Amino acid sequence: MKTIKSTIMMFVALFSLVSCKKDEVVVQTTAQKIQAKWGIETSTNTEYVPPAEKLTTTYHGNSADYFDFRANGKVYIKQGTNPEEVMDYTIESDTQILIGDMMFSIQKLEDHNLKLYFKQLLKDDISYTEDTYNLTK
Repeated sequence: MKTIKSTIMMFVALFSLVSCKKDEVVVQTTAQKIQAKWGIETSTNTEYVPPAEKLTTTYHGNSADYFDFRANGKVYIKQGTNPEEVMDYTIESDTQILIGDMMFSIQKLEDHNLKLYFKQLLKDDISYTEDTYNLTK
């Protein structure tokens, strides 16, 4: 009887060890994280052309505004009353994405938050325009 109990206990212990495997951690690439439909929370545009003062405008998105990054390298962008735009995009690195001809910095990329930033110096190297998009899903 002791032998049967010992054998049963050994199988229970062995089964417990086998069934307690660690969950595998799935690491997504930047492209996999970005490929989704992101709502526009805010978009901020700043223009500075001296001698004029800096002009900053912030748009607060609504449920119809989005960036839709697709696996085919196209992003569909809809903001405000503007018609939907379709542009090519390329993930250049974990911190940069090329959208059309504009190189954006990826300032934040989390499960539900994406922050993109673009700055373009104008010909005089003093004047600039910059855009920041705070996106959520």
